[in-house]
Amino acid sequence: MSDVNDINITGRLTKDAVYRTFPSGKPYLTFTLANNTGYGEYASVQFFNCILTDKRADSLRNYLLKGKLIGVNGELNKNDWTNNSGNVVKDWQIKVNQLVLLGGSSNNKEEQELPYEEDNSLEKAASDKFNKAMRGRKTQSKEDVVF
Repeated sequence: MSDVNDINITGRLTKDAVYRTFPSGKPYLTFTLANNTGYGEYASVQFFNCILTDKRADSLRNYLLKGKLIGVNGELNKNDWTNNSGNVVKDWQIKVNQLVLLGGSSNNKEEQELPYEEDNSLEKAASDKFNKAMRGRKTQSKEDVVF
């Protein structure tokens, strides 16, 4: 029996997703998700590097733009490699299994003017929407995804 490695994160893209292909020709997108937690003096931001592969990379490449609010579900993986200077680099990355587009860009003036955003209802609504979308999903394999 294997252990559970499952992570659910909502947040905004720090920049446009980068589209690339593996040497095999398989497409993938990489992006960083900023997740805000806490409030006031206890506020903090965590950054998560993510990778999205296969057909989903092709279909979502034009939608994953800076400031876009999304939710991801995936596996947390540790990557180790040697950089050009000969130093061993270690980082963590989320291999995205499911991705949900939750809202517009934070730069969208209309979105910023919504009255219910003042009390963080927008973030709660996005989180509720993501949790509802994820609840009850029965995946047959790692490739069975929302998009």
